[in-house]
Amino acid sequence: DTMAEAPPSREESLHVARLMETAERYDEMVDAIRNVATAGQELNEEERTLFASAYKHVITARRSSAKMILNLEKKGNADSASKIKEFRDKVESELSFICHDLINVVEKYLLPATTANDVKVFYYKMLGDYWRYLAEFTSGDQKATATKGCEEAYKKGQELAKTMPPTCPVRLGLALNLSVFYFEVVGDPDKACDTAQEAFDEGSDALAALEVNARRESSKIIALLRDNLMRWADAGL
Repeated sequence: DTMAEAPPSREESLHVARLMETAERYDEMVDAIRNVATAGQELNEEERTLFASAYKHVITARRSSAKMILNLEKKGNADSASKIKEFRDKVESELSFICHDLINVVEKYLLPATTANDVKVFYYKMLGDYWRYLAEFTSGDQKATATKGCEEAYKKGQELAKTMPPTCPVRLGLALNLSVFYFEVVGDPDKACDTAQEAFDEGSDALAALEVNARRESSKIIALLRDNLMRWADAGL
């Protein structure tokens, strides 16, 4: 009579997550890092990076599939319409599962185990991002719920980020994504531009005081904010 196999330990799961990243097997990487994230301990920086990277890879693949399908549907081909719809339903249910899975892990396990403010901001930004991905392809009540979840998460992050320097990449990244949310999901260019402009002005002013090496990541996000502001100004004409 063989005993049931014990679930993998936190250490084993972490080891598997690293291996799966190297092998570019991201679905398995998600399963492994989820075990680490739900073990009840705070994640260190390496573990947070693995967690974010695993989910980012699996969601990016589905988001690009969903966008391709939308383009196919717009072109309209009666012969393949039912096949395309079937494929769209499959991709959207995978997208929905991944987003709800991440939201659940972050809300139930990671945020409660976290003490540092900057790490909380990192998680709220992540929550906002995955609610935003849900809002991108849902409609009706589901879109309303996702939109509300997204704005609440970004706002909580923004509130906590006020204690961080305006050049902090997590703070800048949060403002960037919140502004994109206002523009693309809510359809409010004024709010999008105000959010981006404020982060751009505060970040740019403080950038000069930073060491060259510390500047790199912040400069990248500030450049993205500037690009969006120029693009949105053109769109508003």
